[in-house]
Amino acid sequence: MPVKRLGVAAPVANIDTPIAASDVAGIASVIITNKGGIDLISSVYIEPVDQVGNESTRAYIVSNLVVGVGQSFETFRFALNVGDIIYVRSDNANATFSASVAYDQAGRTNVLYQANQPGSPQVGDIWVSSVDNSVKLFTGLTFNTVATAAPIGPTGPTGARGVQGITGPTGPFGYSVRILGNYLTLNALQGDTPYGNIGDAYLIGGTTLYIWNDLNQEWSYAGPIGVTGATGPSVTGPTGATGATGAAGATGPQGPTGAGTVTVTSTTGAGAYIGLYDGPTGALGGKTNAGITYNATTQVLKVTEIETNTISAPSTLTGTYTITSPTTITLNPVTEIINNKPMKFYNRTVAQLQAIVASIGSSAFCTNESGGAVPVFYDGTSWRRVTDRAVIS
Repeated sequence: MPVKRLGVAAPVANIDTPIAASDVAGIASVIITNKGGIDLISSVYIEPVDQVGNESTRAYIVSNLVVGVGQSFETFRFALNVGDIIYVRSDNANATFSASVAYDQAGRTNVLYQANQPGSPQVGDIWVSSVDNSVKLFTGLTFNTVATAAPIGPTGPTGARGVQGITGPTGPFGYSVRILGNYLTLNALQGDTPYGNIGDAYLIGGTTLYIWNDLNQEWSYAGPIGVTGATGPSVTGPTGATGATGAAGATGPQGPTGAGTVTVTSTTGAGAYIGLYDGPTGALGGKTNAGITYNATTQVLKVTEIETNTISAPSTLTGTYTITSPTTITLNPVTEIINNKPMKFYNRTVAQLQAIVASIGSSAFCTNESGGAVPVFYDGTSWRRVTDRAVIS
């Protein structure tokens, strides 16, 4: 499975920056490197190809991850579709990000060992002829011989010296290769040294060479580094054919994922209302919400707004209470019972009675009538004595 770099970025502080839109489907990861002298806080997220610009569908790989001075961090592997965009962000400008993806490549490897050429071959098929042990690769048009599986025969005698050929033209200018060090893995090299110069090279595992590719801005595979063999004769005799190159060993199992920093984002917003209890000990906090307020200093809980059709007083309610309202409070004149006790009428002067905005049937006592206070009622126009219905004036 080939691996390619999707892109690199060194974003401006606190700016969401796209690394690249993936042109393949595969398994990707992002390496974050801190090049500065202070810790940095970084985030990596994906915008799916069918939800570009929709913040609610972003898939965060890491959020507010702290990367220490001189450290690098590689995210876990995540699936990537064609067109998905990788975004990165850092709280300072000392961060570099590098995104790579492993993907499937077209073609196959199907090895056949038989005397006759196989029928209906596909690109990548390998046919080893059982007649002469030649190894042939199907390239789409025909099988081309690339090696032989025959055992190596003994070395033949040295042949006669041939005539010296003419000197060829001068080749193009080339760059020397400088092997600067050795890393255990390619990821370690990319994380520690994401950029190189022309001619820079590193060994991976002591046996594989990677050279800086300035055109693609990546470390490119240059092949294995082997032990130098002995110098052979100038001409090989006709006895044995060259043996086939041995198959590469199987890839070892993947190692465990390294420990990372996990940051838990707050689940409450500035406008969120959780409740009156603040903290695991159950202490009342200074939370407020429209009709309910709590003063933590005076430890007073108030209900500032009630919206209901019926208000029931507690059974233990005693004493005298006052109900005030900006609107009229009406008691049912047919079924209303006031504490199972006789109704009390207040004494009022004539002037006080005439100042009252009363309704028909309102009752009271008038105190400045001859003979002391007498019961009176309102007939809709005037206050009258109950006894003789004379108008009070």
